[in-house]
Amino acid sequence: MAHLYSLTATKPSEVTLPEGFATETPKALVAQAFHVYRERAHTGLPQVLTRGEVSLTTKKMYKQKHTGNARHSSARAPIFVGGGVTHGPKGIKTTHYLSKKLKVHSRRGSIALKIAENAVHFIDLSGITKTKEAATVIKMTGAKTVLLALTPKNWALAKAFRNIDGVSILSWDQVNAYAVLMNQVLLVDSEVLSGIKVEKTAKKEKVVAVKPTKKVTAVKKAATKKKTA
Repeated sequence: MAHLYSLTATKPSEVTLPEGFATETPKALVAQAFHVYRERAHTGLPQVLTRGEVSLTTKKMYKQKHTGNARHSSARAPIFVGGGVTHGPKGIKTTHYLSKKLKVHSRRGSIALKIAENAVHFIDLSGITKTKEAATVIKMTGAKTVLLALTPKNWALAKAFRNIDGVSILSWDQVNAYAVLMNQVLLVDSEVLSGIKVEKTAKKEKVVAVKPTKKVTAVKKAATKKKTA
């Protein structure tokens, strides 16, 4: 069971979850996917310049003997400010990948874990047009961080939720294990309750121009000739 939140109702109503939500997946697979998503989110590791890469002169600081100071070469030495860095990070980034099957199974497993915690709910977006109205519905969940999953039909309403603190928005197709586990509550568009294949039906709703048949064109030509006569 899950809760359905709406702008008109003061208390959420209970809703039965559709098939495909409570699919059990090994926790080790979900943990593996979580670490892969987290590592791939890094833009890169820090990198330092060695004494051979620093843009400074290679001229010897002063003569070798008869100065009373220690022997030095150029200012590129690591002991000087602005010189190279020894044994520093070199920006080597390891990349990890997930297959398509692992992405699907880890997503289902993460949602199943949230269902076990009673942290998967639905939202009725009818009547919500402003951020103030969206904030009242989000406040009803009582969570500090919420992942809002919208269908393509209601994607335009993302503008009403994007300025609310603690709310991250993704399309229902783009929901992954990392995003689900990093938020306290998964709030799904109620359009998903009508069927898991909401995305496919939305794509088919395209107006296609139908070419007129030969009979129709012949009738139009005859009508134009009468008008000219």
